[in-house]
Amino acid sequence: MLDGGCTESKKRECEKNNPPPLEAVCKHCPLKDRGPHPYAAHLWDVHMLMLGGVSFEPELFDANFWRDIGLLRQLILIRTGGRPF
Repeated sequence: MLDGGCTESKKRECEKNNPPPLEAVCKHCPLKDRGPHPYAAHLWDVHMLMLGGVSFEPELFDANFWRDIGLLRQLILIRTGGRPF
């Protein structure tokens, strides 16, 4: 969801398909400067504010946004094994 750039699997693929040094390949990679989608970044910001104790009125966001917040929280729990990150 928030992964916008290179991942470990993409890095391994590049290592396999390109001669060293990998830094030379990474320098020209289109994924290098790619960040998360603005909507995903907004979800993350709201999630972090909620963790910090900020409460939001239900009417502030539409139902799809609240569902996406719930999905984000579930994905975080799955990825962290329920541990705080």
